[in-house]
Amino acid sequence: MRTRLHRISILLLTVAVALFGFGAESTFADPPTTPTGVSLIASSTTEFEQATLRVNWAANAQVDGYTVYLRRTGATTDLEFKTISQSNTTEWTFTNLAGGVSYSVQVIAIKSGLPSARSAAISATPTTKPKAPDQPKVVAGIKKATVNWSAVPAANNGGSPITSYLVTEVNSNQQAVALATETSKEITGLTAGAVVEFTVAAVNAASTS
Repeated sequence: MRTRLHRISILLLTVAVALFGFGAESTFADPPTTPTGVSLIASSTTEFEQATLRVNWAANAQVDGYTVYLRRTGATTDLEFKTISQSNTTEWTFTNLAGGVSYSVQVIAIKSGLPSARSAAISATPTTKPKAPDQPKVVAGIKKATVNWSAVPAANNGGSPITSYLVTEVNSNQQAVALATETSKEITGLTAGAVVEFTVAAVNAASTS
């Protein structure tokens, strides 16, 4: 009777090993290495609120793809990200960004669904053309006109201070330059009785609105 019980215990233990794999070895895949050679180029002459950031990194043929992350510098959450499903694609451009804002980017590699650690964050601040001033007001005189406009606020300067304003009479293409501190300009030498139309553009180091 003792021998029989002993045999039953051995059988149960054998079944437990078969079912639960006690003593079996398991293999876990390692995540891919973090992307290297990450660089960032910020735009400097695009239209207002259409800044771009171009991200590049070194290719790694051993991975399936990459994900590129964008956030404001110092923030703890991402603004957006882009997943690329090709190991030989090593560039992505974020668009429609604000000028004068510092952004940070990071890149991860993906292999068999496993992500690498994020690359070290690198930052850049794009600039754009400033926002154009509101429609100017015109006071007509004898062969002259005074053009008035509102100054472009710092929030709309595209990340670069306004350096001047360009006043243009559309029909004759006559132009005059006003200082950044000015919001009025007298235009002389106009033709008596002519129809005149004026525009005002803001100028910064990037370009003209």
